[in-house]
Amino acid sequence: MSTIFHLPPDILEEFSLDEFGKAYATQSGVARLCGVTQQAIYKLLTQIASTTKPVSEPLEPFAGIDYRGTTKNIPDLLVAAIVNHYAMYARKTTEQAKTVLLCFNAVGFRVWAQKQLGWKKEQKKLSLEEIAFFANFASETAQNAGVSKAVAESLKLDSVRQFAPEAEALLMLHKKAIALAG
Repeated sequence: MSTIFHLPPDILEEFSLDEFGKAYATQSGVARLCGVTQQAIYKLLTQIASTTKPVSEPLEPFAGIDYRGTTKNIPDLLVAAIVNHYAMYARKTTEQAKTVLLCFNAVGFRVWAQKQLGWKKEQKKLSLEEIAFFANFASETAQNAGVSKAVAESLKLDSVRQFAPEAEALLMLHKKAIALAG
């Protein structure tokens, strides 16, 4: 079985995203995903474009539409359907397509389960040393730009609050003290 669980760097150039996040692949990229030649993909796209030639079940929604015009216009849904075709419906299925289909299914299930269960990716927590470093950096940079020490110290506290919101009550007391002293 193939090991294409992550796209190798040389394949990445075969894929693109539009401004809405929709993915596209070149004919060559689809061929590599499926473990077939680019000519086989072109032949399959010709069959899909034809209104007289039958296509396999996953390709039926695309029947009669011609995707052969450019090499960068195969949309993500058709890519998935072509992978499905070569994994399950082609005369000669490929292990490569079966592996990629398994990956697609796993990622799809993972995203679906995360959404159903309300999971959100946890943000990396910074250590106290890292928080202090960034807060001091903000304060020093502000002072070097000519901001008063009181404003720079207040900026430092705001920086800490961004990374440690649980300390907000204490930090706000310090900000009031700085404001009174300044």
